[in-house]
Amino acid sequence: MVRALLLTASLLSVGCEVGPRTLRLQQLPLPQGGTLYALANVKDGEKNLLVAPTHKGMFVFDPDERQWHQADPAPLTPHDRATSDYNLNPERFVTHENQIWWLDGTSMEETPKLLMSQNAGASWKEVPLPGPYQERFRPGNPKAFRFGRGSISAQADLRLVAREGSLYLLDANAIWKLEGSAEAHKWVRLSLEGISLKSGLTRDHFPAMLRHYIPATPQRPYEIMTVLGEQLMIYARARGTQSFALMNTLATVDRAIEVDATGSHIFLLSPDAIYFADENMETWDKVRLIKQEIFGEECEHLLYLPDAEDRTRGSLLVGTSAGKLLWGHLNDRTTWKIVQESDPDQRGITDMLAFDDGKLFASTRGSGVLVSEDGGLSWATRNEGLLASRPYDFSPRDDTLLLGTDAGLYTTTISDFDTSKWEAIHDRSTTSLRRREDEIWSGTAGGQIVIWSARDGVKNRSSLSRRKAPLYLPHDKQGLTFPEQALLTMLHREQTQFHAALSHGDGLLVSQDSGKTWLQEGINETLERTLDGSHISESVIAPGATRYIISEPIKMGERAQLWRTDDDGLSWRSVYTFPQEESHNHHDLRHAGSTSEDDLLLIASDRLRRSQDGGQSWETLQGPWEGKTILAFKMSGERAVMLLEDQAHLEVLDFTNLNEPLQEPRRYKLRTQQGAILDKILAIEITPRGIFLRAQTSVWVASSNERTTELTYNLTVLLAAVITLLLGAVAFMFMRRFDGS
Repeated sequence: MVRALLLTASLLSVGCEVGPRTLRLQQLPLPQGGTLYALANVKDGEKNLLVAPTHKGMFVFDPDERQWHQADPAPLTPHDRATSDYNLNPERFVTHENQIWWLDGTSMEETPKLLMSQNAGASWKEVPLPGPYQERFRPGNPKAFRFGRGSISAQADLRLVAREGSLYLLDANAIWKLEGSAEAHKWVRLSLEGISLKSGLTRDHFPAMLRHYIPATPQRPYEIMTVLGEQLMIYARARGTQSFALMNTLATVDRAIEVDATGSHIFLLSPDAIYFADENMETWDKVRLIKQEIFGEECEHLLYLPDAEDRTRGSLLVGTSAGKLLWGHLNDRTTWKIVQESDPDQRGITDMLAFDDGKLFASTRGSGVLVSEDGGLSWATRNEGLLASRPYDFSPRDDTLLLGTDAGLYTTTISDFDTSKWEAIHDRSTTSLRRREDEIWSGTAGGQIVIWSARDGVKNRSSLSRRKAPLYLPHDKQGLTFPEQALLTMLHREQTQFHAALSHGDGLLVSQDSGKTWLQEGINETLERTLDGSHISESVIAPGATRYIISEPIKMGERAQLWRTDDDGLSWRSVYTFPQEESHNHHDLRHAGSTSEDDLLLIASDRLRRSQDGGQSWETLQGPWEGKTILAFKMSGERAVMLLEDQAHLEVLDFTNLNEPLQEPRRYKLRTQQGAILDKILAIEITPRGIFLRAQTSVWVASSNERTTELTYNLTVLLAAVITLLLGAVAFMFMRRFDGS
């Protein structure tokens, strides 16, 4: 019996060892604003409603209430949301007969589908597409739509056009018109007789393709079709005739085409100008809108605004890729007003729409929606309730959480996980973050370092010049799109004043004086030529003047490499070539936190490796991560945090010192809310307040903090110790009694 009591006490003692603690994850609502891909106008009785697709689903705006609310996001599956940057635009999301029509799944790997909603996105019905698009287009599929040498993939350029009360479907080679009732739709293919789609074959082996279509009206008894080949060809077909006739050619690309209320004037938007033509289309007058010295900004969207009292008058509104809005009156074609300045972070205009009550709307790539109530002469944001911002970087510390988004930099209090009150620090699109003493450094999509402090407010410290440099896309930003000047990572060399900020495609900014001044580092031409066909996925700053980068090939068959410099970028050499089977795998590179510049960690999804000779050889480390998938890794000094997935369960390992091989980490099991879906996890942070995860479109936080968990654990340990002592005392009494006898 004594032995049994002692064994029980021993087991209880073992049971009080540190074990996994379960923490509940909850998703944080993101700040207001974000990217709208398109705009649609539907009627609710006499009321106009604005509907916009985002990566978080459909949002509906009531101009009377001046408030957004989210519609049922059911048609946006996680896969659709991940590819919505490419799937959703004004040519795939239109209004027809007070219904929303959404063309989804237009990549080469998907079967396209056409969805229709009669209730502003609350529910959706699939409408069959013409036969050629009902099979997946892929090599080897005998049922798929085949294309000859003089054509290109239909799915690659499938678009919707809603004009003059009809709905049309265009691809690069064909045009279809929707006929029939809402219950029995029928697609009729229109004849393209007279249009040549092979103009470019002899020169560059790329065929001509259909661009824009305008049907005939009673005021304009002919239809218009633009075709892009070696030049832009403008065709017209009179009502009652069979064949299109070539009316003119222009040495440009058409972004949009509009016709005035009388049908007698045609406006064609190119990347830098508007072309004006009369109904005969024999002559085209060009009015340049974008100056040649403005590199990178292009006109993308055109909206014709008729005069309510005089059909011969009106105005035009142009939206650019840099977020600028231009307004011009038809009676004075050469004078244009800038009614909305360019966005410094290249948050361009994605669509424009006019209500019949005169309100104008412009959606943006990051800063939400703009509204004008004076015919386009002034604009203001209307983002109340629009929770469509995209998280780019975050930094939890003490009692605050910093979140960098496409809509700006925000902060909130995290002591009670009350995330309903976001406070905006600035509205610059923040693609990377770094805290330094009492300052917050934001790397922006516009290529600047915005420094904020409570004492001085906001200051801009840097600017990149446009030049060609190797493309940089770190793993924690993959799946997201950025302008080339966007600063995606900020690094610091410990115990020095050296800081660096890496851009997506314009090179590197460095500071030798703790951020007071910044210079753009010169391009290493030898390295640039060597990296042709590859992109940089990792960049690490080590002690001394040592840096490392990993280059990953864009094409299959090439191999990834680890590069090293010991003179801060003046010269580079390859120190390791990854095996062929690993060249397209995920690799995170970290300095191991020691004083040696040669001490590196390499984190892949299935293993953790270490090198102590600067990456020339690698040793696989053994540990509790083996047999599990490593989703995210964070290292600060010698402390390391690892997020693991094991049979759909999430676990966090927190190592105080990863250099101690026998150290047992703290373990946390993460449990999501029922029905919640985490998209691709990109980064992890851990603080005494909780565990934070940044995914591709969301941010998650553990709902219980460490202090509560530690208190529960300490009470458990104390209780186990007391029970152990009591059982030990009882055992001792039994032993004395038996000895006495």
